[in-house]
Formats: sequence, structure tokens, C-alpha cells
Amino acid sequence: MAKVEIFSKGGDTWLRTLTDSHFTLAGRNYTIPAGFECDGASIPRAFWRIIGPPMDCHYIEEAIRHDWLYRCQVVSRKAADKAFFVWLDQKGLHIRRYLIYIAVRLFGWIAWHKNKKGKNEKQFTHFGGIGSIDPDGM
Repeated sequence: MAKVEIFSKGGDTWLRTLTDSHFTLAGRNYTIPAGFECDGASIPRAFWRIIGPPMDCHYIEEAIRHDWLYRCQVVSRKAADKAFFVWLDQKGLHIRRYLIYIAVRLFGWIAWHKNKKGKNEKQFTHFGGIGSIDPDGM
């Protein structure tokens, strides 16, 4: 798992990765570089009691990966959401993962299209040929 710091940006709470984080998706290896910034799980306050707060440590690494996939768009939105669903299951969030998945499928298009407009290729690194990295073994 990447080391992260929490900071305030525009009155909201954000995360910044302090170390690189590696994961594999669909047989491809990816690196989320140190310095990547995201808002964790984008969960409206009204749903925090059901789903958990945006910085819930039970699935913050998975939320960072999902945000990175949305930002860089190296896979389809549906593939990013499905990966998040699987990662949440691997973390043992068997019931909450359905609520989170429904939320990202219903409302994630807003962030996806926002990121599509301002896509910056420098925000991600893709590398291949060095073997598989277990996304839960970081």
C-alpha cells in the first residue's frame, strides 16, 4: 500500500500519495506515482452512515486506484468500476461493495467526463514485462 498524506484543498479533504503504488488489472501492470492527488471515495455525506466516509481506511487504497483509473482512463469506465467492485470484495466488503458499485455506476460518469476533458498523460505510468503484481500484496 502506498503511503499517503491527507491535506486540505479548496475546503475539501484530499489525499496525496507519497510513494509509488503498483497494481495489476487485466494482465497489465500499472504504477500510481508518488504525488498523485485524489479525494478518496467520493461519497456524499448523506450516505456516510451506510457506506462509510470518503477516507475510510478499510478501502482507501482501492479508492485511490479507482480515482487513478478515472483520471488516466487507461481502461473503460465500466472496467474501472468492475475492478473497484472486485477489490472491495477482496477486502471483505461483501455487502457494502454493492452499494458502492451502484453509486459509481449511477454517478461516476460525472467525474469520468470531467477527467476526459482535462486528461493529462503525465499523471500516469504504464509499464510491462516485469511480471504480475498482486493488487492486494502491496
